[in-house]
Amino acid sequence: MKAKKISALLLAAALIVGLCACSRPSRRPALPAAPLQPAFTQDEQNSGQDETASLQSAPAMKRAAVGAAQAIAPEQTASELLAEFTAPLEDENALYQDYTTAHRAAYKALRAQPEAVIEAVLPELLSDVTALERYSDDTSRTTLLYCLLKDTLQNEPFSWDADSYRYLSDMLAEFIQFVSGHEVSDGDDWFTQHAPLTGLCAAVMKAKPSLRLNMTACEPMENAQVLTNAKRVFAAALENRDADRFGFEAWAENMADGFDFTTDWTLSQDGTGAVTLTAVDPDTKQEASLCYLPNAAECESLLDGFGTLLWTKPDGETVEMPSQNADAAFAAATNADPVQDYEFVLENGVETGMDYNTVVSLTGAPNQVWSDTMAGVGMEADGVMYVFGYDEQLILRLHRIGFRFAEDTSTGVTAELPAARAIALGDPMQSVFDRLPDGDTTLKKWAEQTVYMDETGAKARLQFVADSYYVLDITSSGGHWLSITFARLDNTVKWMDMT
Repeated sequence: MKAKKISALLLAAALIVGLCACSRPSRRPALPAAPLQPAFTQDEQNSGQDETASLQSAPAMKRAAVGAAQAIAPEQTASELLAEFTAPLEDENALYQDYTTAHRAAYKALRAQPEAVIEAVLPELLSDVTALERYSDDTSRTTLLYCLLKDTLQNEPFSWDADSYRYLSDMLAEFIQFVSGHEVSDGDDWFTQHAPLTGLCAAVMKAKPSLRLNMTACEPMENAQVLTNAKRVFAAALENRDADRFGFEAWAENMADGFDFTTDWTLSQDGTGAVTLTAVDPDTKQEASLCYLPNAAECESLLDGFGTLLWTKPDGETVEMPSQNADAAFAAATNADPVQDYEFVLENGVETGMDYNTVVSLTGAPNQVWSDTMAGVGMEADGVMYVFGYDEQLILRLHRIGFRFAEDTSTGVTAELPAARAIALGDPMQSVFDRLPDGDTTLKKWAEQTVYMDETGAKARLQFVADSYYVLDITSSGGHWLSITFARLDNTVKWMDMT
């Protein structure tokens, strides 16, 4: 009996020692901080109900085994999780939702760290625009990453278009414009207050000079044509691409030095049209700058060549790089001349090729905006319709300008502004011909007849369409195009489109 008491005492002592040992501070690392927003919405929670039901109906030991198999692997990086999530499935027709189920553990882990997803996914999407020119109903890595980014930002203010008949590039370009527009008009405080994850997207985008320039307001803006060309040249120089496209022999080496995304950028324009981009290191206060000096012709139209680029390095040295059109002069045209590029600039200063933010700064807030598969991205201001398309950097640029009577458009507003050579809705056909060089204007009801053409490629052609009405197409030497449709009954200008 005494021996049993001694054994019991020894056992109790051992338990006390064990409990004391367990109460020591843990040496295991702390868990990561909670994400900025809930990882799943109610719909996503519901999407896992079938999985939960199957677990509940399984025997206890099988349920434990399945639960262990679905446990999230610790300490995996975002890159590793993305590789696991995008690993191809056997079913070639599998869609994004199938991947979220088949690779549920990786998906959950990625959704729990939205900042890491944005920092890993967005740069890859921005690096290859061609890969984005596909629909959302395939299983390419690009599509999976796009859908994951869309999921990550679903509680943010931007409304993603679910239309599967639009390219991913169309929708991502709209998101980029949404971010850019708020950055220009509202600044960082808006993101902090309303859209913190979208603000992180803005920060990631700023690592790409072309996108950052699109987010940087120019104060003041004196000439929108020159500003448009300057930003395109600045971006090409900093990204070391397309020198020949803009008429330059080559960019100097290391032009991006001093312009990294950690520096503070400002854009300004003086009365001559010259545009200066200044980058200041917030720590050392060192400055680097690019100054764009326009030629005389491009002050009137952004299609009339490019000017001279001056690069001032942080050490103060300046390098001058003139384009092949740096000395292009401006010459005003008369009605006896072919319609010139500068005549395609509207009275409000808008010209096709400008970015969305610049157009809005010239037109003021639009009355209507739209975005869909058929009509694309567009807006209406003062009855004029402006339609946009994305460029190689996913920046929305003005592609087409439409002029309609109220009864001929869903906007319900008649365009009051004239188009090239002051041609306006309702003008008689003969008054249009009177503003063009002498040529063949006899109405012959031919499929096509040339009104005029010169050695620069400027021309006007008249068509008789469907044995019913006339269309006059006018093209400038730089590539601007105006299509005028005349009413069948009285041959007055019925509507116009300009690109």
